[in-house]
Amino acid sequence: MVDLAARTDRLDEYLEARGLEAVWLARPNGFAWLTGGNNVVNDDAPVGVAAAGYDGDLRVITNNIEAGRLADEELPDAFAVESFPWYADSLAAAVAERSPAPAAADFDVPEFERVDGSQLRQPLTENDAERYRELGREIAAASRRSVATSSPGTRSTKSPPGSTSRFLLAM
Repeated sequence: MVDLAARTDRLDEYLEARGLEAVWLARPNGFAWLTGGNNVVNDDAPVGVAAAGYDGDLRVITNNIEAGRLADEELPDAFAVESFPWYADSLAAAVAERSPAPAAADFDVPEFERVDGSQLRQPLTENDAERYRELGREIAAASRRSVATSSPGTRSTKSPPGSTSRFLLAM
C-alpha cells in the first residue's frame, strides 16, 4: 500500500519550493508512485489514460469510460475521480481546464511547467524500500519453486521462466 502521507508531504514541499498550486502525473511510473494504481491501457503509450494530481487534495482525471474502473480497481479511496467525455480533445486539455495554476505535469499540458517525476519519487521512503524488499522476497520464492519443479529439457510454459510467471501470478 502506498504511504499517501509521505507522498503528499513530498508534494507539498515541491509545490512550495516551485511556487506552484498543483502537480499532475500521467506517465505510468509517476501515476503508480502517487496512487499505487495502474493507468495503462496501451503498453506503447508514454502517457496513461488518467492523470493523478495533487493541489492540497488528491484527485484523478480520466475519461468517462475509465473513471469507474479506476475508482473500483486501481485507486485508494483518498482520490476523487473526475471524468471528461471520452471523445473530448485530450487528457492534457481536461487537466488544463480543471487544475489550479500555476501547475506542473510529467506530460505535455499547455501552460504547465514540466516536472521530472523521478525527482519526486527519489529518494525512496522507508515504506517504498520495504515494499521493494518484499517484492524481491516474493520473486525469489517463486523462482525457487519454479526451479524445484522443472526438469532438464522442458520447454514452453513449463520452462523455468514460464513456471516462474505462473507462480508469481498465483501470489
